[in-house]
Amino acid sequence: MMEIMNNFIPEDIVHRPFLEAAIQAAAVGANIARESQCRNISKVSKSLGDYVSEVDLRIDREISDIIRALFPDVKIISEELASTYGTLPADCWIVDPLDGTNSYLAGARLELVSTMIALRLNGETVCSVVHFPFTDEVYLAAKGSGAFRNGQRVRVPNPPLALQESWVALNHYGDVSLETDFLNRARNHLRQENGASLVTIDPPGSGLALRIMDDRDTLGAVIHDNNPKSRKQEIWDVIPIQLIIEEAGGVYLNDKGQPYDPLSIRPIVIANSESMAGEIFKKINSSADA
Repeated sequence: MMEIMNNFIPEDIVHRPFLEAAIQAAAVGANIARESQCRNISKVSKSLGDYVSEVDLRIDREISDIIRALFPDVKIISEELASTYGTLPADCWIVDPLDGTNSYLAGARLELVSTMIALRLNGETVCSVVHFPFTDEVYLAAKGSGAFRNGQRVRVPNPPLALQESWVALNHYGDVSLETDFLNRARNHLRQENGASLVTIDPPGSGLALRIMDDRDTLGAVIHDNNPKSRKQEIWDVIPIQLIIEEAGGVYLNDKGQPYDPLSIRPIVIANSESMAGEIFKKINSSADA
């Protein structure tokens, strides 16, 4: 199994030893997610609409044990077991053991559930792996080497679709009181004349953004709400996805249209191109002023 997984890594890619470790650990997590999926999983509510399950915790332990054994001197920041980090270390692993827990527990859109691992060195994300256990897809990227799915290079569509031809997916809070004005405007104004072809509210899952590289879909952008009062997109939701998107030629921006700082807490616009993002911001902002 691991030989097959390691074949997903191009021979000349940088940071290969780290990617091999991340693929190994993510594969273990994916196996646990598949084997444990049922309706009677023990869970605890962290906040309204946000749960942690026994499966999250088990995957986190297994991944952390694998990485720690291989790289004992590099700190691990993970969602369930090591989520308190203060200032983010310059060198650290970032782990989301089960992204899309709510979907997993509900059995809804299981194709969006994933295990995500990234490595930062000297304050920069250098490699990332995202494993979708229910579709057997492994996305990976290394800084400056591109993005890959199951060993094949992936890029955003070129030329990109226009907004009017595209699907835009929104990810909102389970607690409506935390919804930002930006997300509200996006939901309302992208569904007006000359807006997107389709606007949906999708189950929480950071991995959905990687579908903008899938030529089977018309997904052009994903917008995540993020309110400083209660952070929704944490570093383990952002960092693994951001590197893959950017290495594939997409853009990862804040609500002001600036490159997204993963340590910030702002709404996020992920798009297949600067032109797509520009159309989205123009539509939202012009409508807001109308």
